[in-house]
Amino acid sequence: MRRHHGYRGLAAPDRGAAVAIGNFDGVHLGHQSVLALARAAAAERGAPFGVVTFEPHPRAFFQPGGPPFRLMDADARARRLEKLGVEALYEIAFDADLAALSAETFARAVLA
Repeated sequence: MRRHHGYRGLAAPDRGAAVAIGNFDGVHLGHQSVLALARAAAAERGAPFGVVTFEPHPRAFFQPGGPPFRLMDADARARRLEKLGVEALYEIAFDADLAALSAETFARAVLA
């Protein structure tokens, strides 16, 4: 699995993936269902199968100093996603700039 910290400046093979977007904390059965849909879309398109996730978790950004809530850290999540066949992991810094993006701008800027 190729692990990227960010989405800018990606090489051609790391662009155009069919992705699932989320935090995937714990990678439970519901997450695995979403991943299966993204994997199927990737196969249909002949594209890499990827995951877009955020670090830190958005809750930590919006509720700093809150109680611990994560089931796994970023490295454990990456290992679990790799075992599930994810080919490319895009970990995007969740900060004020990202939080301020509209859904449309996020799609154009990050997912394009």
